[in-house]
Amino acid sequence: MNYGMEELAPVAGSLIKKYGGYEHSSVTYEKAEQLMGAVIYCIDEYEAENENRQLPEAKVSAFDAYKTGYECVVRKAKKAVALYNQTAAIFHSYHLRCLGDTFRKGLPEFFRHYDPRFYPQDTILTLDYPVLENLQERSGIDRIYEYLHCIFLEQKFLGRIPCDEVTECLRDYHDHYEELFENICHIFLLQQVKRRIKKEADSAGCQPEKVIAEIIDEYTGFNPKIRAYLMQDLLETGAWFRE
Repeated sequence: MNYGMEELAPVAGSLIKKYGGYEHSSVTYEKAEQLMGAVIYCIDEYEAENENRQLPEAKVSAFDAYKTGYECVVRKAKKAVALYNQTAAIFHSYHLRCLGDTFRKGLPEFFRHYDPRFYPQDTILTLDYPVLENLQERSGIDRIYEYLHCIFLEQKFLGRIPCDEVTECLRDYHDHYEELFENICHIFLLQQVKRRIKKEADSAGCQPEKVIAEIIDEYTGFNPKIRAYLMQDLLETGAWFRE
């Protein structure tokens, strides 16, 4: 953040007036703090987009940074909706309740209630289904968009595998897997590693990380984005077999 409080305060003051409809500019301290958070969130989005585009640094006013950042938030919200629709066309919950409820119920509710003007930093949802990427430091539409991207990559990966094979792995993992709050790809890779190791004549010499990488390449067809996403699970899963 390249702006001090003396630069941010007027921007937040303008947003407070909009929130009160220009007639009742008095708001609670908590609300004023929340609206300041909205300003900072949008400016952070502006700075992140400039950094991603590797644009030359040219200091703009806090007002202009906020305005451009707000437009970035709105665009990202529209991109998230488009990504949701793209994912919905190939989506399969495999009867995992937390995944089905999060995708089919929770995310549409987010889009219905998300307010990029006054509450851009609010994630709203608990996102019960865990993805393999750590998104804890993200919030608002930034977190939702990245979360959806993870779901999309997972669905592309799982879509390459016969549905019966996926559900068989899930059921082998737990008789009532439908009620678990775990990642499907993690379970699938874990079960595949166990099966491959059992087939090895010398399981003690088997390298779980190598097996996982082979399985990922086998099922992804060396798709770099899916592979990079799934490989985030490699170190943790591999460590289980060395304990």
